[in-house]
Amino acid sequence: MQTTSLDERFELKGCLASQKEATAWANAPSNTSFQSILFESTDSGKIGDKIEPPAFFRDLNLDQIVDAITAGREEYNLKPFFYTRLTNLAAVDYRQQIMHDLENQRLFAGIKSFSERMRTMRRHLAAAKNWHYKFSKERWFLDAVEIYCAAATEFLRIFEMAGPNSRGLRAFREYLAHYVESGRFQSLRREANVVKSGLAAIRYCVRIKGGSVTVSLFDSEIDYTVAVEETFAKFKQGAVTNYLCKCREVSGMNHIEAAILDRVAHLNPQAFRAL
Repeated sequence: MQTTSLDERFELKGCLASQKEATAWANAPSNTSFQSILFESTDSGKIGDKIEPPAFFRDLNLDQIVDAITAGREEYNLKPFFYTRLTNLAAVDYRQQIMHDLENQRLFAGIKSFSERMRTMRRHLAAAKNWHYKFSKERWFLDAVEIYCAAATEFLRIFEMAGPNSRGLRAFREYLAHYVESGRFQSLRREANVVKSGLAAIRYCVRIKGGSVTVSLFDSEIDYTVAVEETFAKFKQGAVTNYLCKCREVSGMNHIEAAILDRVAHLNPQAFRAL
C-alpha cells in the first residue's frame, strides 16, 4: 500500500476536527459515544486557544514544520491543535490509531474529497451573502445545501466501504450514520431536491424587440434552434473554420438578467416561494 505523506494526514485530520467543520455537525444526534477526532473523551484534554507557539517550538524548528503542514489551510485555524500538548499515553495512542487508518487510500481520498466539498459549500454561502439580487442569493444558498447534503451522504458511504479500525474513526462513523439518517437531515435533503426540481421544471420565453424585453410563460412555441441548425447543416461539410467568439465570463447577474428573473419569478410564484 502506498504510504500517505505525514503532513497530508495531519492536515486532513486537523481539517476534520476544525471548529468550522465541527459547526456543521453541531445538531447531530447525541446518542453516540463519539467526542472528537483529537480526544477520546472530554477528560483527555481540549483544543488550545493559544495564538503563539510554545517557546520550544522555535528552538526545535517545529514552528517551521507546522507552518508547512498548515500552509493554504488558514481558514481552518489548525495551528492551535499543534500547540496543545497531550497529557497521557492513551490520548497519544488514540491519535496514532487514527493516523494509521489514514494509510487506507480509499478512506484518505474520501476525507480529502469531503474537505474540498465543504470548502466549496462555504464559498457558496459566502456568495449567497455577497450578491445583491434576492433570487441569486437564494439560489446560491440552495446550491450550498445541496453540496452539503451530498458531501455528508457520500462521506458516510466512504466510511462504510473503508471500514476504519481505530476507535476514533469507528465512533465517528457511527456518529455520522446517526446524523445522515436522522429525520432532520433527510428532511433537509428532500426539501432541497423538491425546490431544485421545481426550478428546473420552469420554462419561459424572452422576446427582445429594440430596447424592449418581454418575458412570458412557455406555451409550446416553436424551438427555432432545430430549424436554424437544419438550415445551416449543408455548410457543415469537411474541415471548416470556427468563427465562434469566446464570451467573457462574468460572475453574478447584471441588472437586465435580474429584471428578467424577477418576471420569471412573478410568473412562477410557487417555485420561487419554495426557494
